[in-house]
Amino acid sequence: MYSVVRDAERLGEVANEINQASAIGLDTETTHLSPHHGKLRLVQINTGQNIYLIDLFHTKTLGPVAVELHAGKAVKVGQNLKFDQKFLLHQFGIEMWPVFDTYRASAIMHNGKEGMTHRLGDIYAREIPNVAHKGDLGGSDWTGELSSEQLGYAAEDVEHLLLLREVMKPKLSQGGFNRAALIEFQVILPEASMELNGFHLDSEIWMRLFEENKLLRYRLKEELLQELPHPKGLTSLPGMTVGWNLGSWQQKLKSLHMLGVKVENTQADTLAMHAAKFPVLRKLIDYSKVSKLCTAFGPDYLAHIDSVTGRIHTSFYGFLNTARYSSSDPNLQQIPRQTRYREAFRAPEGRMIVTADYSQIELRMMAQLSGDSLLMSVYRKNLDAHRQTAALVNEVGIEEVTKDMRQSAKPVNFGLIFGMGADRLVEYAMSAYGVVLSLKEAERFRERFFDGYSGVKEWHHETLRIGKRSGVSRTASGRIRYLEETAYSEHLNTPVQGSCADGLKASLPIVYQRLKKYGGRAKLVHMVHDEIEIESGDDPEELEHIKQDLVDGMTEGMQQFLPDVPVVVDAAYGKSWAEH
Repeated sequence: MYSVVRDAERLGEVANEINQASAIGLDTETTHLSPHHGKLRLVQINTGQNIYLIDLFHTKTLGPVAVELHAGKAVKVGQNLKFDQKFLLHQFGIEMWPVFDTYRASAIMHNGKEGMTHRLGDIYAREIPNVAHKGDLGGSDWTGELSSEQLGYAAEDVEHLLLLREVMKPKLSQGGFNRAALIEFQVILPEASMELNGFHLDSEIWMRLFEENKLLRYRLKEELLQELPHPKGLTSLPGMTVGWNLGSWQQKLKSLHMLGVKVENTQADTLAMHAAKFPVLRKLIDYSKVSKLCTAFGPDYLAHIDSVTGRIHTSFYGFLNTARYSSSDPNLQQIPRQTRYREAFRAPEGRMIVTADYSQIELRMMAQLSGDSLLMSVYRKNLDAHRQTAALVNEVGIEEVTKDMRQSAKPVNFGLIFGMGADRLVEYAMSAYGVVLSLKEAERFRERFFDGYSGVKEWHHETLRIGKRSGVSRTASGRIRYLEETAYSEHLNTPVQGSCADGLKASLPIVYQRLKKYGGRAKLVHMVHDEIEIESGDDPEELEHIKQDLVDGMTEGMQQFLPDVPVVVDAAYGKSWAEH
């Protein structure tokens, strides 16, 4: 049974029960998926004694219930609580803690298991199968008079949440997942805040970028048509290019074969293997990249700018696989790292962007996990790991390392710590860093890398041995990832990338709390794997304090996973994301 609360005077009764409870079940129904376009209709609460459906269209307020949700000691138990947190934060300023998210708890316990889903009904079926769960009515119209079916559905969503928590708690503990779960629960609030705040994109700069890319694509196309053989053997006359379709892989493949490039396909990673011998392939790879930029980051991307806020509001997702964040609608984490793209993300008038990122964090995590003496020494002495690796693989002294050598060492470092073979290293160097390596160079660099960093080599061997036997991989927080028998690199990148993700997530609530002293003038707006962006006012003195708070918060969060390796955070501020 449940009680529908339409009279604001009854909210005191609900608040008293929440105050006496150690945990409550919580859910909401809203008129739109976005807090900027809709409102809360129902707030459903299971106090352990009663189920209340608070109809905000009638009460107009949460009154003392808001106080209990914001500052009360009761654990708020819910499914995908970030959704509820966003609406409660936006409409009432409520910051929920402590919380227990059944969705995240399930994702942590079963990460990587094939076919595993984490909808509430699926979780009930696994954890308390004797509990029936009806179909989803969450997408129905919650703006008008509510039907008995809707009210029953709303009540059912909180009816068994407290029991579900009691069933899941010992399983989290037995699996060694408590630390990972706490990290995930604590990061819900800063995630929700960041998604609400959104990131400001300058449409004019964006469109200029698109036009520049179109011109570059045209220029590259004309050059390629001149330099590559025509697939039908036609010859261009001076001042006249005989065109053919560079978008056709069949025609490209035939042209490459005529050029002497014996490949089975025209994918970028395949072409990269031959780019050292045939320089025109690099131009063909560049053409493909620019074409994709025109498609993925053109005028259509501007449709993601919210009509109410004038900002882009992505959705962050970060608790499966390695636990690194991804984002969607749109994917703001795939914005090219090029300065010209980041310049398009600009603060509005009178505002600034503060950006901070971890220096070589994956290499530092590898040093911590492997205990490699040389890599540990590099960071303890505050040296440059890329210069050290460049010296190793080129067999020169550090003082002899050139700028090009250092650039070539980046893919070597970031690729080989995850166990890349020589052929994959060639592809990665070209695609990620624009570095052309021959297969022989990659093989030589790989051999010298593991000779120099023998501790990393030993860690790889032991991690793969244990991982293959157990079928799982774990991060520093105890987060698990179940892997298939054929997995290889996943056993190596999960502990490194996942532990870095643990550190970033541990940092976010620290940074969020530190920003409160600025009274709303500084707010989280974005993050990408190893960096965090804040938008703030433009007062120079305050900007310095905000920058320091960001650096200190990120350092504190990550240092707990790097007890033996210094954490270095680089930070700067300016009008755009690029000024870093």
